[in-house]
Amino acid sequence: MRKPSVSVVFIYALVLTSVALLLKDPHRLLPLVVFNVSLSLIAGLRKVWWLYLLILVASIGIFTNALFFANTGAVIINTGFLVVRENALKAFVTVTLRVVLIAGVGAFFVALFEPLEIIKGFTRELYMPASISLSLSYALRLLPLLRRDLEEVMFFRSQRGYRRRPLSFGELSSTLSALLITGFERALWSGVSLELRGFRNYRPSHRVSFNMCDVLIITALTAQLIYVVIA
Repeated sequence: MRKPSVSVVFIYALVLTSVALLLKDPHRLLPLVVFNVSLSLIAGLRKVWWLYLLILVASIGIFTNALFFANTGAVIINTGFLVVRENALKAFVTVTLRVVLIAGVGAFFVALFEPLEIIKGFTRELYMPASISLSLSYALRLLPLLRRDLEEVMFFRSQRGYRRRPLSFGELSSTLSALLITGFERALWSGVSLELRGFRNYRPSHRVSFNMCDVLIITALTAQLIYVVIA
């Protein structure tokens, strides 16, 4: 079965991200969150599970922020040293649902496509300049390389008798310097390679083709927008 168009899924994610930022009622956000998180997990559980783990960790900060800036109204929880009031709980739930919805549609987009497919889709379907598409493609491909470089730096630190994980300012500085130098050299030679391959004269073709998956995604987006309006 063919994948949906990159442009359709991108617009789907963009519209629902805007909806997440505009909605303030957690009861209206919850069905959208459940639907889109389920979609992302079905599309690629192995690719996106870590994103929800990060949100779980970030929710601690969201809860702390709500306690400091929105802890008013009726008392909901009182443990003696901690008092949680109605508005703090509502703010925590609302912000968390917004974050999860944005992450859900983003994870759905990332789970469906490889970085190269995303860049080709942006260039061919959304008429994005090839130079910008190249920058995005390079950034997406650089993330796993940075992780590998960091692991190598930590390995060599341990081989030389230093702590594997840098903690002091000097250790952090030396680690980041090594990563920056490696990244700069990689970017330099990547640019040289592209020029030798004739990137300056590259003229991408533009075309948009729809299939049944696109129709289903557009239908799902329309249904969710109708729900937001009438709920």
